[in-house]
Amino acid sequence: MERAIARAQQGSVSPATLLWTLSASEVVLLGTTPPSAGALPAAPFLLEDGAKTLLALFTHEDRALPFREAHPAAAPVLGMSVLTRLPEGLGIIVNPGSRLGCEIPAASISEFVGELMGTVIDESS
Repeated sequence: MERAIARAQQGSVSPATLLWTLSASEVVLLGTTPPSAGALPAAPFLLEDGAKTLLALFTHEDRALPFREAHPAAAPVLGMSVLTRLPEGLGIIVNPGSRLGCEIPAASISEFVGELMGTVIDESS
């Protein structure tokens, strides 16, 4: 995932490729309480940036260390699980504060998931 982020920052990987990479990657999601099996953490770590709210994800637990005191529960989750469960209007920030981080706007995620679900439905018909 970090390699894809670095290449996206250089312009050699498209936003769509970055989303596909995220969907296939395991990421760390922080929350205030440990999740039950198969669930996402309650009260996940959200960052407010002006008019937008972003869900914070991390490529490795060590990238999350600066935020663990306020959000002690960490859960490894598949990126696809996060993308398909993300509420409308919520963007993602991967590795906040890191040079190997990126922000993915809510509209890009909605478009990606919509196209993905349309493809799955079309192929299953």
